Amino acid sequence: MAAFELASQKFYKKTIPDRIQRFHDGMQMASALFYMMNTQPAPNTSGSDTSETTGNSQ
Repeated sequence: MAAFELASQKFYKKTIPDRIQRFHDGMQMASALFYMMNTQPAPNTSGSDTSETTGNSQ
């Protein structure tokens, strides 16, 4: 019975090394997203809308 449980845990990726790997992958993804968020330029907070100042008046 124990061999069956171990085999099912390996199949469904429920072993401790599998869980650690999933946690590591999640942390790596969060780190990459955080890095991308911090490297984006800051949004325009001056309050002026640049679409109105393009000058296409007729």
